[in-house]
Amino acid sequence: MQYDLQRASVLKRIAAFIFDAMMIMIAFSLFATLFSWVTGYNKYSREYDAIKLSYEQEYGITMDIGAEEYEALSAEEKAKYEAADAAIKKDERALHAYGMMFNLSILISVLGLLFSFLLLEFILPLLLGNGQTVGKKMFGIGVMQYNGVKLSGAALFVRAILVKYTVETMIPVLILLSVLMGTAGPIPVMLALAVPILQIALLATTKSRLVLHDVISSTVAVDLASQMIFPTNEDRIEYEKKVAAERAKEQKYF
Repeated sequence: MQYDLQRASVLKRIAAFIFDAMMIMIAFSLFATLFSWVTGYNKYSREYDAIKLSYEQEYGITMDIGAEEYEALSAEEKAKYEAADAAIKKDERALHAYGMMFNLSILISVLGLLFSFLLLEFILPLLLGNGQTVGKKMFGIGVMQYNGVKLSGAALFVRAILVKYTVETMIPVLILLSVLMGTAGPIPVMLALAVPILQIALLATTKSRLVLHDVISSTVAVDLASQMIFPTNEDRIEYEKKVAAERAKEQKYF
C-alpha cells in the first residue's frame, strides 16, 4: 500500500462509540415500547403482578425483596415467604404469564435492538456515506475497507449487523436476560464476559487498534480529514501507479 493509512485516534473512536451507544439505547427504548404494546407483554406483566399480589396478601408477605432483606426476616416470615413462593410456582396461570413474559422479553430485545442497529448502524451510514454513524460524523471518523476502498453495502452489513449486532451485542444481552430470569448457568456467563475481554485484547494488541467487527469485515476507522478513500479497487491501483511513476520521475534528477 503506497499511501498512508490515517487511522482515527482511539479517543475519538471511544467518544463516537459512547455517543452511538446512547443513540442505540434511545432507539431501543422506543422500539421496545412499541413491541411491548404489539406483543401484549404488558398484559402478561400485569397478570403476573396481580397473581403475585394476591399471594402476598394471602400470606402477609412482600415478595419483591433482596437477599439481605430476606435474611433479615424472622423465621416465621421466611416460612411465609417460602410458602408464597411455592404457591406461585405451582399456579398454572402465574407460570404461563411468567413464561410469556420471559419469551416476549427475548423477542422484544432481539427485535428492538435489530431495528435500532438497522436504522443507526446500517441504513444511516449508507445515507451519510463512508460508513459514518451519527457519532462518527460528529468526530470526523469514517470507515473504509482495509485496502483503502470505500465501504460496500455488503461489508457494512457484515460489520454492523452480523458482527456488531449479533455477536457483540445480542450474545451478551440474551445471556444477561437469562441471568435476570435465573435460567443461565456458569458457561453462558463466561461466554458473555469473553466478548468484551476479546474486544479489549484486540484493541490493545492489533497494530491498527482494531476490534472484532473490524477484524471480521476487514474494515478500519479512519480520520476523514486526512484519509484518502478510493471509490473502487481499480482507482486505488491507478493511484498507486501514478504515485510510483511520479517517484520514479523524481529519482531521475538525483
